[in-house]
Amino acid sequence: MAADPAKDPKIFAEAIGRGDTAWQAGQLDRAIYFYVSALERSPQDATTIAKIGAIEEGRKNIPLAEKAFEMAHAAQPDEPRIAERLGWLYLQQAKFDNASEVFSGVLALYPQSARALDGMGVLCRIWANYTDSIHYFDEALKAPDADVARVLTHRGYAKLLAGDLPDAGRDLRTALKMAPQSEAWRYLAELQTRQHDSAEALESLLKIMDTAHAHNEIGVVLMSMNEFRPAARKFAEAISASPAWYEEAQRNLALANEHLRSSPARIVTPDDRDPLRQIIAVETQRLRQSRIARTPRATDALPCSAGNTLHILLSFAVALARRYGPQARDPEGHALNMFEGGECSKVH
Repeated sequence: MAADPAKDPKIFAEAIGRGDTAWQAGQLDRAIYFYVSALERSPQDATTIAKIGAIEEGRKNIPLAEKAFEMAHAAQPDEPRIAERLGWLYLQQAKFDNASEVFSGVLALYPQSARALDGMGVLCRIWANYTDSIHYFDEALKAPDADVARVLTHRGYAKLLAGDLPDAGRDLRTALKMAPQSEAWRYLAELQTRQHDSAEALESLLKIMDTAHAHNEIGVVLMSMNEFRPAARKFAEAISASPAWYEEAQRNLALANEHLRSSPARIVTPDDRDPLRQIIAVETQRLRQSRIARTPRATDALPCSAGNTLHILLSFAVALARRYGPQARDPEGHALNMFEGGECSKVH
């Protein structure tokens, strides 16, 4: 009597081998085809189901990846690597209770699982339980299979949120020396922004993103610190630096300006990105008020003199603006010009 091909281990092994070869060659659909063929012969093979999940995760198809790892975990609940991957997929999708249940299950069987300890640390950080979060990260660093740079990055961010900026900086910089990762640069930039060093924060972010997005990121952090005017200026810089319409920065600028409307100071626009323009705007307004107070003829030129502080400041700002760019303008869009005849005027 012929053997049932569906139960033939050789056919199963051959399908797995072909699937592995196709995966290594980047032929992902072909790999999944062979893995599915293998599962027809052994439907509860957790490793094969997990391979399909890993391929879908790599393709950013998270719902399918999650489903595959759920099936693999159900087929082999005591396999920690499958459970850990499932827990992190839950974390990515903000299914925090599910993630906690999975990680807790892993730690009940394998107390030194670095990935599960790291996952619990991230969960506690999300829940603002920074003491427990840092404790889990400390334990993860002791595990023999720890990804030290990754765990240090996560611990550094937990310390930052807990207000321990010096220790946070040490963790993040150590992690970056070991294995630079984008999230470590982002967390370091947030730390530098909170330390009022936006220049260093910008330098950190430029390692992982363009200038427009970097300014926007800094603005978001500043707004979380209730520093709405600096935040608004950063959003304006982001808009100016972007070659296309930057919807997120526009929304953020509008939100920051909503907070500023209750303040006596005026709101910020994209033209406020240049400090020289800010000087010109302020001094032009003062100059206009001075003219109106001095004479009914508000368009009269104001003679330059050593004692005229407003004129000196305005002239200095215009000179710098000329050096910085081809044309400086006041808030109403008039070009500002400085003549040799000792008078300061507008060119309409």
